[in-house]
Amino acid sequence: MIQIISDTTCSFTSDEYQSYHIIPVPLYVRQGETVKKECIELSYADFYKAQRNGGKFTTSQPDPNSFLAAF
Repeated sequence: MIQIISDTTCSFTSDEYQSYHIIPVPLYVRQGETVKKECIELSYADFYKAQRNGGKFTTSQPDPNSFLAAF
């Protein structure tokens, strides 16, 4: 069996991850002191809404252990 694992920079929707059985490994998104997992704890819609309202964000790639856990 083949399983696709991808970080969330591929920008699939939650429905696409489920439909295609893709395991997402989220990027980390920081706004001030708050850190959330992209697509898991912070939707694209909420991210862009906050950005339009002046929100400032930084991101960080998933760590290797996050990919290992997905396997």
